[in-house]
Amino acid sequence: FWLKNILAQFLCARLLVSARLRVSMVFDRQVLANVTWYSEVITVVLTLVYSLVVCSDIATGSAHFTSSTWYSEGFCVFRSGGYTSHNLCFYADLTVGITAALLNFVLIFRAKDKALRTGCIVNFFSALFSVLHGLAHLDLDAASGQAQNYDPHTSTWPEFAQNYAFAFTFLGIGPFVGTLFGLPLSPCILVHAVSSYAFLFVPTQFGFGAVQLFINLWYCLSRLTIFGCQGEDAISSRVDHGWVASSVGNALLMPIVFAEAFGCELFFMRIGGHVLYDGAILVIIVVNTLLLFGQCRHQKTA
Repeated sequence: FWLKNILAQFLCARLLVSARLRVSMVFDRQVLANVTWYSEVITVVLTLVYSLVVCSDIATGSAHFTSSTWYSEGFCVFRSGGYTSHNLCFYADLTVGITAALLNFVLIFRAKDKALRTGCIVNFFSALFSVLHGLAHLDLDAASGQAQNYDPHTSTWPEFAQNYAFAFTFLGIGPFVGTLFGLPLSPCILVHAVSSYAFLFVPTQFGFGAVQLFINLWYCLSRLTIFGCQGEDAISSRVDHGWVASSVGNALLMPIVFAEAFGCELFFMRIGGHVLYDGAILVIIVVNTLLLFGQCRHQKTA
Protein backbone atom coordinates (compact mmCIF):
# COMPACT_ATOMS: atom_id res chain seq x y z
CA PHE A 1 0.00 0.00 0.00
CA TRP A 2 2.76 2.44 0.93
CA LEU A 3 4.57 1.55 -2.31
CA LYS A 4 1.46 2.46 -4.30
CA ASN A 5 1.28 5.78 -2.48
CA ILE A 6 4.91 6.54 -3.30
CA LEU A 7 4.38 5.66 -6.98
CA ALA A 8 1.23 7.77 -7.10
CA GLN A 9 3.05 10.74 -5.55
CA PHE A 10 5.94 10.25 -7.97
CA LEU A 11 3.61 10.22 -10.98
CA CYS A 12 1.79 13.31 -9.71
CA ALA A 13 5.12 15.09 -9.26
CA ARG A 14 6.18 14.19 -12.80
CA LEU A 15 2.88 15.40 -14.22
CA LEU A 16 3.21 18.65 -12.27
CA VAL A 17 6.78 19.22 -13.47
CA SER A 18 5.74 18.40 -17.05
CA ALA A 19 2.82 20.82 -16.84
CA ARG A 20 5.07 23.54 -15.45
CA LEU A 21 7.57 22.96 -18.26
CA ARG A 22 4.80 23.24 -20.86
CA VAL A 23 3.53 26.46 -19.28
CA SER A 24 7.11 27.78 -19.18
CA MET A 25 7.62 26.95 -22.86
CA VAL A 26 4.37 28.65 -23.84
CA PHE A 27 5.33 31.67 -21.75
CA ASP A 28 8.78 31.81 -23.36
CA ARG A 29 7.26 31.61 -26.83
CA GLN A 30 4.77 34.32 -25.90
CA VAL A 31 7.63 36.53 -24.73
CA LEU A 32 9.53 35.90 -27.97
CA ALA A 33 6.41 36.69 -30.00
CA ASN A 34 6.04 39.99 -28.14
CA VAL A 35 9.73 40.75 -28.70
CA THR A 36 9.38 40.28 -32.46
CA TRP A 37 6.30 42.53 -32.54
CA TYR A 38 8.04 45.33 -30.66
CA SER A 39 11.17 44.85 -32.80
CA GLU A 40 9.13 45.42 -35.95
CA VAL A 41 7.47 48.51 -34.46
CA ILE A 42 10.87 49.90 -33.43
CA THR A 43 12.27 49.22 -36.91
CA VAL A 44 9.38 51.06 -38.57
CA VAL A 45 9.63 54.05 -36.23
CA LEU A 46 13.42 54.34 -36.58
CA THR A 47 13.18 53.92 -40.36
CA LEU A 48 10.68 56.79 -40.59
CA VAL A 49 12.76 59.03 -38.28
CA TYR A 50 15.90 58.28 -40.28
CA SER A 51 14.12 58.96 -43.58
CA LEU A 52 12.72 62.29 -42.36
CA VAL A 53 16.12 63.52 -41.16
CA VAL A 54 17.88 62.46 -44.36
CA CYS A 55 15.12 64.00 -46.50
CA SER A 56 15.58 67.23 -44.55
CA ASP A 57 19.24 67.35 -45.61
CA ILE A 58 18.34 66.42 -49.19
CA ALA A 59 15.78 69.25 -49.30
CA THR A 60 18.37 71.80 -48.14
CA GLY A 61 21.01 70.39 -50.49
CA SER A 62 23.69 69.99 -47.82
CA ALA A 63 24.72 67.79 -44.89
CA HIS A 64 23.20 69.68 -41.98
CA PHE A 65 22.36 66.72 -39.73
CA THR A 66 24.15 63.90 -41.55
CA SER A 67 27.86 63.34 -42.07
CA SER A 68 29.24 65.34 -45.00
CA THR A 69 31.28 62.37 -46.26
CA TRP A 70 28.28 60.07 -46.13
CA TYR A 71 26.06 62.70 -47.77
CA SER A 72 28.41 63.16 -50.73
CA GLU A 73 28.59 59.43 -51.58
CA GLY A 74 25.53 57.90 -49.93
CA PHE A 75 27.88 55.55 -48.07
CA CYS A 76 30.52 55.75 -45.38
CA VAL A 77 33.42 54.33 -47.37
CA PHE A 78 36.57 52.89 -45.81
CA ARG A 79 39.62 53.07 -48.11
CA SER A 80 43.03 51.60 -47.35
CA GLY A 81 45.70 49.77 -49.37
CA GLY A 82 43.51 48.97 -52.36
CA TYR A 83 40.62 47.83 -50.19
CA THR A 84 37.40 49.80 -49.94
CA SER A 85 34.04 49.24 -48.32
CA HIS A 86 32.68 48.59 -51.82
CA ASN A 87 35.02 45.77 -52.85
CA LEU A 88 34.89 44.25 -49.34
CA CYS A 89 31.08 44.24 -49.60
CA PHE A 90 31.37 42.57 -53.00
CA TYR A 91 33.59 39.78 -51.64
CA ALA A 92 31.42 39.20 -48.56
CA ASP A 93 28.05 39.47 -50.30
CA LEU A 94 28.94 37.07 -53.09
CA THR A 95 30.70 34.50 -50.91
CA VAL A 96 28.09 34.33 -48.16
CA GLY A 97 25.11 35.28 -50.34
CA ILE A 98 25.63 32.57 -52.97
CA THR A 99 26.27 29.91 -50.33
CA ALA A 100 23.18 30.88 -48.33
CA ALA A 101 21.04 31.13 -51.48
CA LEU A 102 22.01 27.60 -52.57
CA LEU A 103 21.36 26.16 -49.11
CA ASN A 104 17.98 27.85 -48.80
CA PHE A 105 17.04 26.77 -52.32
CA VAL A 106 17.57 23.15 -51.25
CA LEU A 107 15.64 23.74 -48.02
CA ILE A 108 12.64 25.07 -49.97
CA PHE A 109 12.12 21.61 -51.46
CA ARG A 110 12.84 19.78 -48.21
CA ALA A 111 10.37 21.78 -46.14
CA LYS A 112 7.10 19.88 -45.85
CA ASP A 113 5.23 22.55 -43.90
CA LYS A 114 3.94 25.55 -45.86
CA ALA A 115 4.97 28.07 -43.17
CA LEU A 116 8.47 26.59 -43.00
CA ARG A 117 8.72 26.69 -46.79
CA THR A 118 7.71 30.37 -46.73
CA GLY A 119 10.57 31.10 -44.33
CA CYS A 120 13.00 29.32 -46.65
CA ILE A 121 11.69 31.24 -49.68
CA VAL A 122 12.03 34.63 -47.97
CA ASN A 123 15.55 33.81 -46.77
CA PHE A 124 16.49 32.54 -50.24
CA PHE A 125 15.46 35.81 -51.86
CA SER A 126 17.20 37.79 -49.10
CA ALA A 127 20.43 35.93 -49.89
CA LEU A 128 19.91 36.38 -53.64
CA PHE A 129 19.26 40.08 -53.10
CA SER A 130 22.55 40.32 -51.18
CA VAL A 131 24.37 38.85 -54.19
CA LEU A 132 22.86 41.51 -56.47
CA HIS A 133 23.71 44.12 -53.83
CA GLY A 134 27.33 42.93 -53.88
CA LEU A 135 27.52 43.15 -57.68
CA ALA A 136 26.26 46.73 -57.49
CA HIS A 137 29.02 47.49 -54.97
CA LEU A 138 31.56 46.14 -57.47
CA ASP A 139 30.19 48.52 -60.09
CA LEU A 140 30.47 51.42 -57.64
CA ASP A 141 34.02 50.42 -56.76
CA ALA A 142 34.97 50.47 -60.45
CA ALA A 143 33.38 53.92 -60.74
CA SER A 144 35.32 55.13 -57.65
CA GLY A 145 32.12 55.31 -55.61
CA GLN A 146 30.30 57.68 -57.96
CA ALA A 147 26.95 56.36 -59.16
CA GLN A 148 25.63 57.48 -62.53
CA ASN A 149 23.27 60.40 -62.03
CA TYR A 150 19.69 60.22 -63.20
CA ASP A 151 17.22 63.11 -63.16
CA PRO A 152 13.58 62.18 -63.95
CA HIS A 153 12.76 65.85 -64.55
CA THR A 154 15.06 66.08 -67.59
CA SER A 155 14.85 62.50 -68.89
CA THR A 156 13.07 61.52 -72.08
CA TRP A 157 9.97 59.33 -71.94
CA PRO A 158 11.89 56.20 -73.11
CA GLU A 159 14.55 56.83 -70.43
CA PHE A 160 11.88 57.37 -67.79
CA ALA A 161 10.02 54.20 -68.82
CA GLN A 162 13.24 52.19 -68.75
CA ASN A 163 14.21 53.42 -65.28
CA TYR A 164 10.68 52.95 -63.95
CA ALA A 165 10.59 49.38 -65.28
CA PHE A 166 13.93 48.69 -63.58
CA ALA A 167 12.75 50.16 -60.25
CA PHE A 168 9.43 48.30 -60.45
CA THR A 169 11.23 45.00 -61.10
CA PHE A 170 14.14 45.45 -58.70
CA LEU A 171 11.95 46.58 -55.80
CA GLY A 172 9.47 43.79 -56.50
CA ILE A 173 10.89 41.77 -53.60
CA GLY A 174 8.90 44.08 -51.28
CA PRO A 175 5.35 43.26 -52.43
CA PHE A 176 6.44 39.67 -53.07
CA VAL A 177 7.27 39.32 -49.38
CA GLY A 178 4.02 41.09 -48.48
CA THR A 179 1.91 38.62 -50.45
CA LEU A 180 3.83 35.68 -48.98
CA PHE A 181 2.84 36.90 -45.53
CA GLY A 182 -0.79 37.08 -46.64
CA LEU A 183 -1.44 40.63 -47.84
CA PRO A 184 -3.90 40.94 -50.78
CA LEU A 185 -2.19 41.19 -54.16
CA SER A 186 -4.05 44.23 -55.57
CA PRO A 187 -3.18 46.71 -52.76
CA CYS A 188 0.41 45.45 -52.83
CA ILE A 189 0.71 46.17 -56.56
CA LEU A 190 -0.88 49.61 -56.16
CA VAL A 191 1.46 50.62 -53.31
CA HIS A 192 4.41 49.16 -55.19
CA ALA A 193 3.58 51.09 -58.38
CA VAL A 194 3.42 54.40 -56.48
CA SER A 195 6.53 53.77 -54.39
CA SER A 196 8.52 52.69 -57.47
CA TYR A 197 7.61 56.02 -59.08
CA ALA A 198 8.67 57.91 -55.94
CA PHE A 199 11.95 55.97 -55.88
CA LEU A 200 12.97 57.57 -59.19
CA PHE A 201 13.18 60.95 -57.45
CA VAL A 202 15.61 59.73 -54.78
CA PRO A 203 19.08 61.24 -55.45
CA THR A 204 21.27 58.59 -57.03
CA GLN A 205 23.80 58.36 -54.21
CA PHE A 206 21.04 57.50 -51.74
CA GLY A 207 19.48 54.79 -53.90
CA PHE A 208 21.17 51.91 -52.06
CA GLY A 209 19.96 53.05 -48.66
CA ALA A 210 16.47 53.77 -49.98
CA VAL A 211 16.16 50.21 -51.29
CA GLN A 212 17.01 48.69 -47.92
CA LEU A 213 14.64 51.00 -46.05
CA PHE A 214 11.94 50.20 -48.61
CA ILE A 215 12.35 46.46 -47.96
CA ASN A 216 12.42 46.98 -44.18
CA LEU A 217 9.05 48.73 -44.31
CA TRP A 218 7.50 46.04 -46.50
CA TYR A 219 8.73 43.30 -44.17
CA CYS A 220 7.75 44.96 -40.89
CA LEU A 221 4.46 46.57 -41.93
CA SER A 222 3.29 43.36 -43.63
CA ARG A 223 3.94 41.34 -40.50
CA LEU A 224 2.43 43.95 -38.18
CA THR A 225 -0.68 44.01 -40.37
CA ILE A 226 -1.14 40.24 -40.65
CA PHE A 227 0.26 38.70 -37.46
CA GLY A 228 -0.73 39.45 -33.90
CA CYS A 229 0.85 38.02 -30.75
CA GLN A 230 -2.01 36.05 -29.18
CA GLY A 231 -2.86 32.44 -29.95
CA GLU A 232 -0.62 29.57 -31.00
CA ASP A 233 -0.93 30.29 -34.73
CA ALA A 234 0.14 33.92 -34.26
CA ILE A 235 2.95 32.93 -31.89
CA SER A 236 4.19 30.31 -34.36
CA SER A 237 4.14 32.89 -37.18
CA ARG A 238 6.37 35.09 -35.05
CA VAL A 239 8.65 32.60 -33.30
CA ASP A 240 9.16 29.67 -35.68
CA HIS A 241 10.86 29.41 -39.07
CA GLY A 242 13.55 32.04 -38.42
CA TRP A 243 11.22 35.02 -37.92
CA VAL A 244 12.71 35.89 -34.51
CA ALA A 245 16.16 36.33 -36.06
CA SER A 246 14.75 38.40 -38.93
CA SER A 247 12.60 40.74 -36.86
CA VAL A 248 15.04 41.25 -33.99
CA GLY A 249 17.93 41.44 -36.46
CA ASN A 250 16.26 44.25 -38.41
CA ALA A 251 15.82 46.25 -35.21
CA LEU A 252 19.44 45.67 -34.17
CA LEU A 253 20.52 46.75 -37.66
CA MET A 254 19.10 50.25 -37.25
CA PRO A 255 21.87 51.58 -34.93
CA ILE A 256 24.37 50.68 -37.68
CA VAL A 257 22.25 52.59 -40.20
CA PHE A 258 22.27 55.68 -37.97
CA ALA A 259 25.98 55.33 -37.15
CA GLU A 260 26.90 55.26 -40.84
CA ALA A 261 24.86 58.33 -41.75
CA PHE A 262 25.61 60.44 -38.69
CA GLY A 263 28.98 59.21 -37.40
CA CYS A 264 30.98 58.49 -40.54
CA GLU A 265 33.95 60.83 -39.92
CA LEU A 266 33.63 60.51 -36.16
CA PHE A 267 34.31 56.76 -35.97
CA PHE A 268 32.39 54.62 -38.46
CA MET A 269 34.78 55.02 -41.39
CA ARG A 270 37.76 53.89 -39.30
CA ILE A 271 36.14 50.58 -38.33
CA GLY A 272 35.18 49.50 -41.84
CA GLY A 273 32.39 51.80 -42.99
CA HIS A 274 29.53 50.40 -45.02
CA VAL A 275 30.91 46.84 -44.97
CA LEU A 276 29.70 46.61 -41.35
CA TYR A 277 26.15 47.16 -42.58
CA ASP A 278 26.36 44.49 -45.26
CA GLY A 279 28.11 42.18 -42.82
CA ALA A 280 25.29 42.57 -40.28
CA ILE A 281 22.70 41.67 -42.93
CA LEU A 282 24.72 38.59 -43.87
CA VAL A 283 24.86 37.54 -40.20
CA ILE A 284 21.04 37.69 -40.07
CA ILE A 285 20.80 35.58 -43.24
CA VAL A 286 23.30 33.01 -41.90
CA VAL A 287 21.50 32.73 -38.53
CA ASN A 288 18.19 32.29 -40.37
CA THR A 289 19.71 29.62 -42.61
CA LEU A 290 21.00 27.66 -39.61
CA LEU A 291 17.63 27.88 -37.86
CA LEU A 292 15.75 26.79 -40.98
CA PHE A 293 18.22 23.95 -41.61
CA GLY A 294 17.71 22.69 -38.07
CA GLN A 295 13.93 22.82 -38.39
CA CYS A 296 13.97 21.06 -41.76
CA ARG A 297 16.22 18.33 -40.37
CA HIS A 298 14.03 17.89 -37.30
CA GLN A 299 10.94 17.78 -39.52
CA LYS A 300 12.51 15.14 -41.74
CA THR A 301 13.38 12.83 -38.86
CA ALA A 302 10.11 13.42 -36.97
